[in-house]
Parts: sequence; structure tokens; C-alpha cells
Amino acid sequence: MKNLVVHIVDDASWGGVNRLLETLVGASELTHDQHKIVRVERGLRKAPLIEADVIVSHMSACWKNLPFFTSLRATHPETPLVHVEHSYSQRYAALKVKAGDRFSDLLNLTYCLFDRVVAVSEPQAEWIARRGYCQPDQLVTISSCVGLEPFMAVVGRRPTGPFKLACMGRFHEQKGFDIVLEAFLAANPRDIQLVMIGDGPVKDKLQRQAYGHHNVIFKGNTDAPALAMAEVDAVAMPSRWEPYGLVALEAMAAGRAVYCSGADGLKQHVAAGAIAISENTVDGWKALFANGLQRDVATGLRLSAGVAGAEWAFIKAWNDLTHSLTRQTAPAQMAA
Repeated sequence: MKNLVVHIVDDASWGGVNRLLETLVGASELTHDQHKIVRVERGLRKAPLIEADVIVSHMSACWKNLPFFTSLRATHPETPLVHVEHSYSQRYAALKVKAGDRFSDLLNLTYCLFDRVVAVSEPQAEWIARRGYCQPDQLVTISSCVGLEPFMAVVGRRPTGPFKLACMGRFHEQKGFDIVLEAFLAANPRDIQLVMIGDGPVKDKLQRQAYGHHNVIFKGNTDAPALAMAEVDAVAMPSRWEPYGLVALEAMAAGRAVYCSGADGLKQHVAAGAIAISENTVDGWKALFANGLQRDVATGLRLSAGVAGAEWAFIKAWNDLTHSLTRQTAPAQMAA
């Protein structure tokens, strides 16, 4: 009989977290687990009663959610609980956290309610361990992933016309698209188009910044990211902070060059074949445009073994984690 693994999420957007969960649900036939998604209202203070062998939280660790997490532990005292850290990273803490002690208290209090804390990249795991936010035996690393077959299917497809460099994802301060855009406008390369694919709170600001520049093209969100990837030659990821960076994995699976900042989890993608920009500033990105971007270079990339096997490694890691939790006969020991 399969274990029932219930994933709790309060984000209804079709972003990386929900696509990741759909991948796990679809992979249930390959594992000894049955994965199920339970959606809760954001800001809910009391956890619902959930029948499951393992419960996994994909909610943000914040003071507003702490009552929910406390209720979840109290309501399910003997059920293994797992928290996946999708939000925080070393660069996030350096740039956005003003009260370091209070932030540490938040993560300590949240993580101690869970049997395992899942880091979504190796650099993020190293940061969590170094800061001592949870006990060493609580921490597990499972690099995020989605179904990569649609991306691998477009490896041979290329757009026509000028070289197309894409910024894909949520238009948010985190992603740093304004850095690339400013560099692009300053360099004004005539043989390159910058394609902005997505939506978010800084969209209007980016559009005002690009006003009058016809080689900057804005496209909305897409529910077919592999097809959108087929229409560009390379992807830019100038993230200011990035716990993992799923777009980098998708782009490399599609055979597209990835130029990235190297922040947090992006270091892991650089090790797998992404190209690090030495300085994630306007001048750093201007240097890229000054050197030129060539289609034959972007198309000459080979799929690394790590990227090719990422989906199976992701499924196996979750399988191993839930198996280790459900085999335990003693009550889960919470972190101090």
C-alpha cells in the first residue's frame, strides 16, 4: 500500500512551486507514494485536520504563518512533517533582512516544528547549516525540478531573425530584470532583441524603462514555457537572490545558454553549465552585450548529465525522504 503524502500550499499562481507539485503528483506511479495537493487560504491561522502518512508544507516561513505551523504540529503530533524552504537564501538575508536576530528567531521557531527541512539547492542548504537554523539531522537537500521532457523536445528548434535573449519569470525586484534592461539599453546592440516574458509588480516600471526601444519586446505569462523557450536563443537571469532558479534548469534542458548572476542557488546551475556574469551590475551585463551574443555558440551547448537526470533525481530524493520518515517507529524528535 502506498504512503499518502499531502503537500500544503497557499499560492494559487502557476509558478514554480505549483509546477513542481504537479510533477510529484504525476510521478506517483513511479514511487511508493501517492502525492496529493491541499490548498489553503493564505493567512489561515488554524490548520485543517489532514489524513496523511507525511505532510509537507510549501508555505512561506513568516510570523503571520507561525500560528498555522504551530496548529499543524499540534493537530498532527505523530505525523511526520516536512517544510520546504522556497523563499529564503543567503543573498536574500543580506539584502532584505534588517533585524537579523528576529529573522533567526523566526526560522528557528518555524523549523523546530518540522521533522525535516528541505533546502531546494546545495548553496541554500550550506547557508541554513552554517547559520544553524535547524538541527543537522533535520536538513535535507532536494533540488527543485519540473517535468523536463517538453523542454528537451525543443532543443533543435531555433527562432529566426535577430538573436533573442529572454528574461523569463516573475517581474519582481528579486529577479533583477531591471539590471539587464538598463545594460541592454545602454549598450544598444542592434543585432539582439531582449524578450521579456512574464508579469509581476514591476512590469509597469520595466515597460516605462524600455519605452521607445523597439528591440525590447514584452510578452505576458505563458502556460507553455517550453514553447516560449523555443522562440529564444538564450536566457538571462540577473537575480539579486535566488534559492534555486528553476528557469535555468528548464533553459539548459532546452539547450539554451543561460547567463546568470551566480547568486545563491544559481551557483549550482553554473556548475552544471550556466555562464556566470562576473559582476551582476549594469556594467557587468554591458560587457556581455559588448562582446556579442552568437547563435552558433548558444546552439553548441551539450546537455550535462546533471541536467539530463535532474527529474529522476528529484523524484528519487522525495521517494527516499518519505520512505525514511515512514519507516521510523519512534516518535519524531523535534529540534530544540
